Amino acid sequence: ITPAELRAATEEALGLWASYAPLRFIEIPDSGPGVSDQQYAPDGHPQIRFGHHDLPEIAHGFYPGDDGLSGDVHFASGIPWTVGAGHWNYLEAVTHELGHALGLVHELDEIAVMNPSYPSHRFDGLGSAHLYPADIRQLQGIYGRGVGSVHPLSAAPEPASSVLVLTGIGALAHYRRRRSQ
Repeated sequence: ITPAELRAATEEALGLWASYAPLRFIEIPDSGPGVSDQQYAPDGHPQIRFGHHDLPEIAHGFYPGDDGLSGDVHFASGIPWTVGAGHWNYLEAVTHELGHALGLVHELDEIAVMNPSYPSHRFDGLGSAHLYPADIRQLQGIYGRGVGSVHPLSAAPEPASSVLVLTGIGALAHYRRRRSQ
């Protein structure tokens, strides 16, 4: 998978979630520590960071909260990711893990992107990502109905960069307000 495909798949996943709720994602330069599962202070860093490192599982997303890892999405290094049909479909994985970063839990009773495992055959390439009714209900239960947006940097980051950084302005603050009520 190329850096351009990673970027396109990540933007597609963000746009998909933003098409059903008033989420506004704005890409900013990464200011956080290197990608790992070690806690860090959230102050001055993006609310959602994407990256890869050695993991015991193929990917995971951290639920929203008050620490730096909250909202981050990590992928295992060394996986032969694809964006088309295949066993390691990055588009499917990033869509699912981004759901966790937004506060969604696994769906156990209906077909959903948020099922506990992703079968790697629902999406067959860029432009094929979709959500199921159970995903949309869960998302809108947190953020309400509406349409959001995705705003990438005008200049693409260095191709060798291992971290794509995006932030949901207002969305996670809204989630935190709803949780505290």
